[in-house]
Amino acid sequence: MLFGVKPQGKLIFVVDIQSSAINGTLFLFTEAESKVIFETAMHLPPRTNAASGRLIKSVLKAVSAITLSATRHLYNISASGQNPSLPKRIAETHIILSSPWIVSQAKRIDIDFEKETSVTSGLVMNLINKEREAIPAGKNDPIRVIEQKIFDVKMNGYSLEKWEGRTAKTLSILYAASFASSRMIEMLARDTSHYTRTNNVKFHSAILLSEIAAEKFYDGGSDFGIVYVHGDITDVAIVTNHCLAFSGSFPMGYRTTVKKLSSLIPSDIQTAESAITLYTGGCLDKAESRKEHSSIEKVSSIWKDQFSDLINTNPQAIIPASIFVVACPHEEFFSSAISSLYPKIGVKTISSDSYARDVIHNMEFRNHVLK
Repeated sequence: MLFGVKPQGKLIFVVDIQSSAINGTLFLFTEAESKVIFETAMHLPPRTNAASGRLIKSVLKAVSAITLSATRHLYNISASGQNPSLPKRIAETHIILSSPWIVSQAKRIDIDFEKETSVTSGLVMNLINKEREAIPAGKNDPIRVIEQKIFDVKMNGYSLEKWEGRTAKTLSILYAASFASSRMIEMLARDTSHYTRTNNVKFHSAILLSEIAAEKFYDGGSDFGIVYVHGDITDVAIVTNHCLAFSGSFPMGYRTTVKKLSSLIPSDIQTAESAITLYTGGCLDKAESRKEHSSIEKVSSIWKDQFSDLINTNPQAIIPASIFVVACPHEEFFSSAISSLYPKIGVKTISSDSYARDVIHNMEFRNHVLK
């Protein structure tokens, strides 16, 4: 055992909670790089009710097990003396929440003042807070803002980067916010802190991190869409002029799709999975596998109908020139579905595994979580 070795960097534990899986990654962040020390994942049971006590208990149990595994791994490294410069304790826990654990909204507030009015950060936040009060919440479980971002402030019709303290007759604020159950937040913070021995727990919105990732790391440009296919839910975000203009979701993901297909063929889940893989790869003979082929096209149509309904019922959801489809597995299947709906747009496919790793590894995320 070496003595007098100063710990280098900061240990960050990231828990990514999706609708069907939970990923836990222990990172060592230094000024120069980020390095994975440990990673693991657990799948969740199919979602039948977003508010069901059984599913929430499954999430808390999985988060506890993942956190315990990470802390044990860290202890074993420390006890063995393999890496004496590695910090012995986790400094921060960052929990990333997706649907159905959060509700996200992108909204524009337009105000006409009676006279020239000084615009302060306090005024802007008061306006946003009033909008937030309109969101329904349980009496015994109020919602909590876990993350929000102001994308654009217009004064007298002009967008300004430095707007605080200026006066205006008209004010327009474009912002996005993500909300979660206070009780759920408290339970997640409690259960992770029990093992990490740190109360420094921060929460993040997957949809806002997705906007950062697509724009900064996948050359999304100023206008693009993100379609993130989870197990039982598909999240959709549309960015216009570098601003999150729309976010929403519908209750059909890759696991739901496979389950529907297995009931149509009919077959077991594994056979349905294989049929989608063969279909996507162009290896499913239409003549010999007519039932499978027609069933796959039917579930694809069901998914596309739900996507179209979400877009068509929201005026701010204007389809951009390019869309990133994030999914694992069957990302090509969902990309093809989007392409058939909108043949003139560019569709890029990203595996959710590489996507999550890219978001967390890059400098923008490091600045985001280490600020």
